[in-house]
Amino acid sequence: MQSLFKVFFLFVAFCISANALFASPLAELDRLADGLLDCGLPPPINEIKETLINSFIDPNLRHNKNVSDGKIMARHGDCEVRDFKTDDTGMEQEMQKELYLQAMHIYCDFENGKALKSNYEWPKSKYLSF
Repeated sequence: MQSLFKVFFLFVAFCISANALFASPLAELDRLADGLLDCGLPPPINEIKETLINSFIDPNLRHNKNVSDGKIMARHGDCEVRDFKTDDTGMEQEMQKELYLQAMHIYCDFENGKALKSNYEWPKSKYLSF
């Protein structure tokens, strides 16, 4: 069980939000370096120069950042979950909707930092269990 916890911690330590990365690249990379140290691993380099980061990360190349199509299906803090399109009907559509809402709930929790906390509780689903 302890090794499973370490794998989960590594996963959480290295999850990165595109919004956080574009908003503050240096701070997000520092957070990742701290995650490496917390796992007993050395960071890839000792010091990251902000000019190097800014030359590599170009927010203008980001696509779909302001897509706001569809009605709002749910909100998690400031994060809006918008409707999605599917050709399926019945049970398949219901399952897709539930899993989509669950995935977006987790996404929003990563965006606002809740999912990065050690006491995070994963959303419940009748189709999946963690």
